[in-house]
Amino acid sequence: EALDALFDVFADGKEAEKAAVQIRLLPALKEFQPVFKMRMRKEGKGQYSTDQLCVLDNVKMNLRRFIAYQETVGKTPT
Repeated sequence: EALDALFDVFADGKEAEKAAVQIRLLPALKEFQPVFKMRMRKEGKGQYSTDQLCVLDNVKMNLRRFIAYQETVGKTPT
């Protein structure tokens, strides 16, 4: 839920783009993504229910999409 809230906050608007750059959001998310995937693979099946795994899968997909979105935002002229 925390990641989804983060995606919502930084998803739109010039101020959000500026803030994302200032806090180096994209590099942090790129660093976090493989760790998140690895922990899901390592701990996921034995530790979480099917519903929880669905939520985690959705977060993983949203993280990938948000990183792609942030990469395109960074390339567009202001």
